Amino acid sequence: MIELKSYNQIGKKMVYFCRCGRVALFQTSWTDKNPRRRFYCSHLGKAPGACEFCRWHDDQMPEQTRRVISGLLRKVNTYEKKRVRSKWIIVVLVVYIIWTWFRDFT
Repeated sequence: MIELKSYNQIGKKMVYFCRCGRVALFQTSWTDKNPRRRFYCSHLGKAPGACEFCRWHDDQMPEQTRRVISGLLRKVNTYEKKRVRSKWIIVVLVVYIIWTWFRDFT
């Protein structure tokens, strides 16, 4: 991990500067390993030539909390996939019904 160049405290909010000299972005991680964990990173992200600055804002969550959040995120993702699949099935059925209806009239 690359250390921060400098930081300032504005009010109660810390502002970190990455090696690029710009203010680091405040982001939230949604990975299974670090769900909802906040961090500062380079404004360039993973772009080529980025300074790869990354600094966690908070402490790591307890294992049980990470498991619960990861499980809930998986359930939401599964639900979203099923919802999209159901919409496509309905669209295909409607198209099929319209096609057979027009076919019968021709």
